[in-house]
Amino acid sequence: MSRSALLLVVVATSLGGCFFRLSDPIYAVKSLRAPERIGDEYSLVFVTIQHEGGLFATDVDTIYFRRVDPPARGHVFYTTDEFLFRVFGDRSVKDGHFLVQLSPGVYELDSLARGQTRWLLDDSARVASRIYVTRPSVYDLGTLRLDKPGWLSRYSLGAQGDAGSPERARQLWNAVSGTPWEQLVPSPRRAAR
Repeated sequence: MSRSALLLVVVATSLGGCFFRLSDPIYAVKSLRAPERIGDEYSLVFVTIQHEGGLFATDVDTIYFRRVDPPARGHVFYTTDEFLFRVFGDRSVKDGHFLVQLSPGVYELDSLARGQTRWLLDDSARVASRIYVTRPSVYDLGTLRLDKPGWLSRYSLGAQGDAGSPERARQLWNAVSGTPWEQLVPSPRRAAR
């Protein structure tokens, strides 16, 4: 194979989104970690998304919360796993677990994404995921399962009822320990007493 053909293959794969980043192995072993607080009024929301999609299933890498209260209706907050130089920042998305910062207000989970694929949620799913952020705190929404009831319908979410469970409390504690969020989360050891 000539050098120009090899160069063409490398350029084509990098432009196609299939290019392997040299930092990917480092990023893969990074643990879930809460980002630094944007401001004192912000809260941290911990949520897990499960998706069983059959043959073409992919993991969700971005979640979008839409603010629905009148003062700031329509503002969108999100967290994603897809950004440049991600190896140098905190990892707020891993294995379906998401940590997102929200200011006081009322929010609904609006949509989920993986690369260019976007899952729009139906009205009942958005209302079921509604969260009222009233003061700076850390909220655990638990595990939400993404389902599609039919070919032409939007996706729905079902809560698995594990918010605040001992396993999730340990995951959350590991993500916030050593950060400013730590003071807002009870240690699993203190909570067990």
